[in-house]
Amino acid sequence: MPMSLPGFVSPIDLMGKSRAFRPSKEIEKKRIGAEEVPLLSGPDAVVPITLAPFVHESLTTGKPYPLKALFVAGGNPIMTQQDTKSWWNALKNNLELLVVAEYFMTPTAELADIVLPAATWMERDDICDLDYTTCVGARQKAIEPM
Repeated sequence: MPMSLPGFVSPIDLMGKSRAFRPSKEIEKKRIGAEEVPLLSGPDAVVPITLAPFVHESLTTGKPYPLKALFVAGGNPIMTQQDTKSWWNALKNNLELLVVAEYFMTPTAELADIVLPAATWMERDDICDLDYTTCVGARQKAIEPM
C-alpha cells in the first residue's frame, strides 16, 4: 500500500482531490456546469473541472454569469474546440485577464495577458509519485529549461 511522508501534498490533492485545497461546497455549487454535470463540475466531483463548452457559453452570452478571468494550463481552446473564430473573439474581447501556462507559444497563449512558461519533465528535477502505485521515482533534468 502506498504511503506518504508527513506534510507531503500530492499534485492530485492540489488539483482538488483533497477538500483542504478546495472552496466550500456552497461556492463549488456555483461553478459553471455544476448543475448540468455534477460528477465533473459539482461539489462532489473527485477532481472538479469546468467543461470547455460551458466556458464558451459563459464567455459569449454571460450565462450563467460572465467570466472575468481565465487560467489555461496545457490547453489551447482556440485550436482544440469547435468554432475557432468564436473562441478567438471570446478570449480576446470578453475577458479582463487571460493567463496561459504552456510549453509553446500557441494561438491561445498569443492572446494571453500573461504567459507562464512551463517546463517539460526533461527540464526539471522531480519526484514522481502516483496514488495508485507502490513506488516513488526521482528524476533528474536532462537539459536546462528553454
